Amino acid sequence: MTQEPNGNIYENCAKIEPKGIADVECTNTPCAMCELKGVKIFSFLGACETEVRNVHFTVYQKAIAELLFRSYGKYHIRKDASGWKWVNVVENITLASLDSKAQHDMPMGRRLWKLDSPVCDQIEGENRMLLLTKCNSSQYTCDDGTCIPHSSLCDLKFDCLDESDESASEKVRPASKYLKDLPPRNSGEGSLPVILNIQIESVNIDTVEMTMETSWELSQIWYDIRLKFQNLKISDSLNLQTFTEIKKLWTPTVGFVNTKNYEHTLVDEETRMLIMKRTPFITRDSSVAAEVEIYSGTSNPMIISRKYSSNFICDFDLTYYPFDEQRCDMRLKMNSASVNFITFDPVNSTVVYLGTTQLVEYQIGAPYLIFDNNNEYSEVRVRIPLIRLSGYAILNIYTPSTILLLICYITLFFRTDIFEVRVMTALTTLLVMATLFAQVSASLPKTSYFKMVDIWLLFCIIISFFIIIFHALIDKGVNHKERLTLTKFSPINKATSKKIIKTAEEVLEGISMIIFAR
Repeated sequence: MTQEPNGNIYENCAKIEPKGIADVECTNTPCAMCELKGVKIFSFLGACETEVRNVHFTVYQKAIAELLFRSYGKYHIRKDASGWKWVNVVENITLASLDSKAQHDMPMGRRLWKLDSPVCDQIEGENRMLLLTKCNSSQYTCDDGTCIPHSSLCDLKFDCLDESDESASEKVRPASKYLKDLPPRNSGEGSLPVILNIQIESVNIDTVEMTMETSWELSQIWYDIRLKFQNLKISDSLNLQTFTEIKKLWTPTVGFVNTKNYEHTLVDEETRMLIMKRTPFITRDSSVAAEVEIYSGTSNPMIISRKYSSNFICDFDLTYYPFDEQRCDMRLKMNSASVNFITFDPVNSTVVYLGTTQLVEYQIGAPYLIFDNNNEYSEVRVRIPLIRLSGYAILNIYTPSTILLLICYITLFFRTDIFEVRVMTALTTLLVMATLFAQVSASLPKTSYFKMVDIWLLFCIIISFFIIIFHALIDKGVNHKERLTLTKFSPINKATSKKIIKTAEEVLEGISMIIFAR
């Protein structure tokens, strides 16, 4: 209001008027008047009442400062000399009393009532939390009595002024005789199906050790009819369970069969469990002093996930190395129960590879699942196709060995009189070929059968060996021809020399006779 305050020292109190705030004399005691444009309905929660007529109350004012909350059924909430009472007017029984010394002298909000009669599973004299709220069915009541949208409950941010909306985060309600060591039963006939969602993030293949190191995430989805859930959110990430809550629940255990140390799934601090909201809530919990929506475990599944790093043993057939295609399996086995109770779901289970498809030695194909529910325990194989990249072998094995084989073959065209050069070149080629064969053998697993690369390198070594033998035969043939040539021009033997000498003597004798005859 304008020109206020205007009472100088005589008006030192304030009052609210339709046009604003004004100052008044403190000797006056004004009364406030409320105008209700419609009947306001209050809800009384936490009393285990399922009939709506006993839950909804309307407020009446009999006199100044005197309120009466009257249900459509048999209950009243009224005030007498000792405080607020919750009364069954049909049977004339006081069910509970609100402490008159409480901080707020009104029954609205989440208040602690002292029972004067048995209520729910509590006896007379105990305290019970009850809620009288003006919030409608689509809202949630904060501890201070204010209303927020029910969708804002437990959404990881404070919406209530007293920050009470994030304290009601419990999601799971097990049955009274729930046993975490027993697997849940299927809601229909047959065994309980467990859906597998597998995400393979990276793969590293060791051909020598025949192992596959994988980083992968395993998610398992199932239904537990023994559980009920409360206040589920549309976003599954908001239905996250704490590690303490997870330890209280049954979870499937899956063994990794072909790992080196036979690993299995774990439930620890790295495990995540979510409740997946798939259907609307079925009812409200009348025993809780809050707007609690109850969901069925039959139609809202649970999912547990964890990331693993495992070394799986592979069985490679290297006959056609390096032009081969391999496959390595991740064998998973359900350890929690036999196939009569739990099986892997072959219809809805999935596997996906998220890493790079081009490794150093292999190209990764699209993985797929192979199910086997014919044994005592359900099994599934995650098969990963491996297509070998032969470029490395061509550059480092076939190309050098081919060049060495050509060099060895070229020695056949060297001059035959340089035997040492021909043999040394062929021998050096053979030694290098043998070294290459040893290196290749060391880089591959030891097998009882010949690999394609072994056959090729042995072929190169044998050809080089035969070339050396051929050089030796050629040299022997050349030496034999030289000896024959030298034999034709060899010194005269003794008999021939005697004949020559005798002939020479006869010639000389005849010449001398002719000379002397003259």
